[in-house]
Amino acid sequence: MVFVGLGDEKSYGSTCSVFDDQLMKCATPPVPGRDSDKGQMERITEYVFDFDGAELHRSRIKVMPSPSFELLTDPRFVRPGEDFLTLNGNHLNLAATERDITVTVGGEPCPLTALANKVLTCQPPVRKPAAVGKLNPEIVVSVGNATFSVGEVSYDSPGVSSSLFLIISIFIMVMIGLIVCLIVLYRRKTNSHQRQMKYLKTQMDTIEMKVATECKEAFAELQTSLNQYTADLPLGTPTAPFLEYKDYCARDLLIFPD
Repeated sequence: MVFVGLGDEKSYGSTCSVFDDQLMKCATPPVPGRDSDKGQMERITEYVFDFDGAELHRSRIKVMPSPSFELLTDPRFVRPGEDFLTLNGNHLNLAATERDITVTVGGEPCPLTALANKVLTCQPPVRKPAAVGKLNPEIVVSVGNATFSVGEVSYDSPGVSSSLFLIISIFIMVMIGLIVCLIVLYRRKTNSHQRQMKYLKTQMDTIEMKVATECKEAFAELQTSLNQYTADLPLGTPTAPFLEYKDYCARDLLIFPD
């Protein structure tokens, strides 16, 4: 099969496979033209069949953009027998039908259940297929002769991703830092309060000592004054001063005589 572009530019494909007198399958050759346009836009081109140098059956064919798939950065977790495997892409059903697309998981078929322009879904195997050279079974999509390795499927419970683990670690570190800061502030406040209480206690002890000293000095002065007073009295005179009845009543009982 030969594609014919502008200016009779030709692009040859591989040899067609002849099954019988009425059936022949041919792989489409690359589209002639600029490389930047290939696989990116819809176009119409001519094609012919080359039978040992004789070009026959010239006609036109519509060439659609090549399909593409979004690669999975992390293994896609599925629950066996419950979840469907969904793959995203572009131009998936423009030139292909469900019978033209084959999806395998770890080499085992994943029957196609839905096909759209940007998404396809299939039913993964119930049991986990063998993973050859990898931790998880590989997802391979075949569209005609094109093969795409999209990613991996995980049948195990989803673990914590590296980004989520990093976020949790940062959160834990921040919380630990806050707790340490609170403990330091509490200790500083407690120590300050203890120092203040110790200072107040020292001041109170100092005041008590001063009061006690002043009391001792005052008592000593009073004792000295009494000794001086009694020294001038005759021997046998009572040292306690007594008032006359009239003066006693006037001072203490507030009874005034006529």
